[in-house]
Amino acid sequence: LTDSDHDGVPDSATWTFTAFNCTQTDIEGNSRVLTGSVTLSDPGLTAGYDLGLNGLVMAYYQNGAAFRLAMDGHWGLRGTSDALALGQNYDVALTLGDEQVQLVNDLDVAFAAASGTAISAGLPLPDGTIVIEGGWNLSSSTGDHSLTLGTLTPLSYDDSCGGIVGGELEARGTGGTVHVTWTGCGMHTSTFTPE
Repeated sequence: LTDSDHDGVPDSATWTFTAFNCTQTDIEGNSRVLTGSVTLSDPGLTAGYDLGLNGLVMAYYQNGAAFRLAMDGHWGLRGTSDALALGQNYDVALTLGDEQVQLVNDLDVAFAAASGTAISAGLPLPDGTIVIEGGWNLSSSTGDHSLTLGTLTPLSYDDSCGGIVGGELEARGTGGTVHVTWTGCGMHTSTFTPE
């Protein structure tokens, strides 16, 4: 694989799985099959990666019954000495017989280093702020549930604490809303408002 900037992420790589090459059958006749592809690429001058799952399906067939896990989506990470950004947009479907459960995820997380500090590979994060936005939706034949996250006040991360020491986060779900406020290292309050 070519890695022009020697950062451990290939310039562009694709792994393709076909039923012809990726089927395993045991002595009892049960089969495992992997199909689809995975792509990994380097965004160029900015540190990070792009990862794509393209119609990736892992199936297991036992005594005529099928169990399938299908994944599609994209992950992207970007980083500088001042900030990190992670974007996720994917869906996962689990099928067993006639039943299917599907999870759809769309989430963005951003970290900004505090003034006078820097992000260094292989070292703990410095002081900074975190913003989280996005959500999930879970659906099946028995119902549909969603959860949306929103940062009301940027979350303050403290390196010496190793955690969040300030800020507000809201999680709005199918049954209500949870509001979390951090007031110090290991100190937070949570309130739940039903809908």
